[in-house]
Amino acid sequence: MKKLLLLTSFFYALMAYSQAPSVAAPTPTHTTSSNNIKSIFSDAYTNIPVQEWGTSWGPEAATITDNPISGNATKLINIANGKSFAGIDFSPNKFNATTYTHFRVDYYIPGTLPVGQVLVFKLSNHDGPNETNAIEYQVPTIQTGQWVSLDIPLTSFAIAGGGSASRNNIAQIVVGAARANIAGTSLSIYLDNMYFYGPGTTPPPATTCMNTNGEFTTDATGWNTDGGGTVVGGEAYFATSNTTGDPWNTQLAQTGLSLTAGT
Repeated sequence: MKKLLLLTSFFYALMAYSQAPSVAAPTPTHTTSSNNIKSIFSDAYTNIPVQEWGTSWGPEAATITDNPISGNATKLINIANGKSFAGIDFSPNKFNATTYTHFRVDYYIPGTLPVGQVLVFKLSNHDGPNETNAIEYQVPTIQTGQWVSLDIPLTSFAIAGGGSASRNNIAQIVVGAARANIAGTSLSIYLDNMYFYGPGTTPPPATTCMNTNGEFTTDATGWNTDGGGTVVGGEAYFATSNTTGDPWNTQLAQTGLSLTAGT
């Protein structure tokens, strides 16, 4: 029986190694100009300091190591025999996640899923030195052999183990990977682009503008805008009108008004 368990473990390890991702995770599209972002791990953003990847929280705690893919920084969780979760601790830099709306992470699982495999992301809240409450999200359908991007609304996280759904002091993230037989099966989970995001507070840079000349005054007759100036990263619009009107409060329906795009 022991020999059978060893052979099963070797089979899963071999499958995971042979089917590791050959390409890096997709580059995130959220921009800091239009989104408020708190990054745990991503080359695309500035990450908060993490105290420990792969915490030593008992015999079922798995390790997390650096495993670059195509030159891109990537984390690898080694859910070996007897392991069922991995912890990420940034408690010295815990933060208020109340204003964020989504939790984002990319994962890649090679090989075949063990029987009864689950994938859970738990957010641990610390109002004091230790966990006071937590919320968690279980991935409904686990996909293998490809990068999967999860954009999870924080409202979709359920209360874990009683308490509240507060997320005012997020200090740790736990990746749960329980399965039917944790003693005889193993699993590799690659992670990238783990961050929180929400509506931005800084407006994006303007990409359009209108250049004007000295004749652009209230109640001007036959007013027009000037073609001078330089526009970077967008278009300039030049307006002309052959009727009297207020150019500061103009509708396109005004008689004779036209807009011409320039550069």
